Amino acid sequence: MGLQQSLLDLSDEPMFFARVSGGVPNGELYWRLITLDFFDGINWVPGNQSFSPRGERWERLDWRFRGESVPVSARVRIAGLREQLLPTLYSPVDLRSDVSLIEDSFRVREDGSIGLDVRTQEGWEYEITAQVPRVDVARLATIGGELSPIFREAAEASVFTGRPVRSEFEPRPDDMDRWLELPDGLPPDLGLLAREVTAPGITRFEKAVLLEAWFRDPANFRYSLDVSTGHDALDLTAWLTDPESPNYRTGYCEQFATAMAAMARTLGIPSRVVLGFTPGEVIRQPDGSEVVVVRERNAHAWVELWMDNHGWIRFDPTPRSDGANPSLVGSAVGFDPRLFLPAPSDPAGLLPGDDVPVELRELGPEIDLEAGDPTPALFVPGTDSDLGRAAWVVLLLLAGLGSVPAIKAWRRWARLRRLRRGDISAAWAEIVDRLGDLGEDLHAHLTPLELARRVDPEMVPLAARYSAAVYGDRAEPDGMGVFTRAEGVLARRYGRTARLAAWFSLRSLRR
Repeated sequence: MGLQQSLLDLSDEPMFFARVSGGVPNGELYWRLITLDFFDGINWVPGNQSFSPRGERWERLDWRFRGESVPVSARVRIAGLREQLLPTLYSPVDLRSDVSLIEDSFRVREDGSIGLDVRTQEGWEYEITAQVPRVDVARLATIGGELSPIFREAAEASVFTGRPVRSEFEPRPDDMDRWLELPDGLPPDLGLLAREVTAPGITRFEKAVLLEAWFRDPANFRYSLDVSTGHDALDLTAWLTDPESPNYRTGYCEQFATAMAAMARTLGIPSRVVLGFTPGEVIRQPDGSEVVVVRERNAHAWVELWMDNHGWIRFDPTPRSDGANPSLVGSAVGFDPRLFLPAPSDPAGLLPGDDVPVELRELGPEIDLEAGDPTPALFVPGTDSDLGRAAWVVLLLLAGLGSVPAIKAWRRWARLRRLRRGDISAAWAEIVDRLGDLGEDLHAHLTPLELARRVDPEMVPLAARYSAAVYGDRAEPDGMGVFTRAEGVLARRYGRTARLAAWFSLRSLRR
């Protein structure tokens, strides 16, 4: 699977039909052809896995999912598909067919893929039974008998209802390092970006959901089939980090799967790319039964990451807007993990308690009600909004200890808590401070809308919601959405070096 537009210009032609029975809704069933585990820097290809001889079939035992799974049976009828691989569900455990070319010659690869000696033909039918994982998010979110920090924050906000689940440790397969291999000469920027995106995560699962949420955010990436090809367009690191590169952060499923799987490996998370089909269209028959129609346009690539004590977990990083490819974050986790980051640790030990001390709390934008100017001001100049002298001493000491970033991280965490409670001014305050630390001239005479238009039109929705809330006393929905969109502007507009330097700037702390 190279990035060669092999999944472009797909039609509505049916590839196969299926009647499914079991405990998983038809609209959640992905259909697999094969897993790809070797990455050469551009292409993902199947690694060297053996096909089992007759009598020693099905997925290799120590690669199987270790949590709860659900048996699902399907009767499949081939239509337009012409492959030497049969579409299956997650992990097949039985296959039967009246077609002798299937029954007598099928072989099972170690990953559970089913191969044939010939290409499939229209009208062929077979019955398959498979074990489909039932992902236990609470179990994945448990560390040391407690919920990991992000999930604990979400539970405290009543958006995650799972409880810690203890489980016995199970060693990972001996050859798991094969799913961590990366080509020599891969630019270090890829790993640096992966660590930046997942820095708030403590466990591999937290890092994985942060990575998927980052890819699925339309403020960061755009799904499109109208992309260029050529060597420059296939440079993965440039596609992710260089705004001047062809198709910058714009593409289709192969590129998103390639990027997420490679970034996961830089974090020490075993990964593989899966080629197959998204859940097809469910058509109800006159007798009330359902038939799944999987079309050529359902062809898809996604990612599986190995989680110790669990097995291979499906993640889908492609940010399609039609809902055809449900993400783990959206379908199982149920909340955006980036909105429930835990309070950062304080190396100096000067910021105890659940909130930032009052001396360091954000004073926030205030409404300037000077005659003739009823618009919300960016900030109120003068000594009234400055930090006290004692706080200045603390800040200087902290700066000497290199703790300015810790103060800002605490401040951002406190603002996100306010934002989750509906305070849109916290979001605007964070963006204004970030702009100031990045060197932007904030022009105190500008209204929020005027500043947003000057910086980037993508910031206008946040400025508009903030203005409506503080001037019109009107609650505005989707505060988190417009805040994330504005943060995406900062990531695109300023380089990583500038953003890092801004964390050490005292400009926003002086105001």
